[in-house]
Amino acid sequence: EIFDWIIANAQRLNVKAVVSLGDIVEYGTIEADFATMSAQYQRLVDAGIPVVATIGDHDYNSFGTRDKTYYDKYFTKDLILENDWFSLGRYSWIV
Repeated sequence: EIFDWIIANAQRLNVKAVVSLGDIVEYGTIEADFATMSAQYQRLVDAGIPVVATIGDHDYNSFGTRDKTYYDKYFTKDLILENDWFSLGRYSWIV
């Protein structure tokens, strides 16, 4: 599993953060998938690895309305980042 590998190798590889580029789930209409993936990302946070999870087209509940209720419910600001900003090396971002 990729989350196990990241946690096991984070220190050796000097991992500063994990950035998800969207499509966290396959179907945005299945709430249980969001709960599962949120728990996996929480493992990274608990291991001290900051997470940035952007939303992809598969993460919307409905493509017609662009409803992102489940994404907003499970990928809260508290999970994704503890602050509105973060730094990696000499670069800083505002989220």
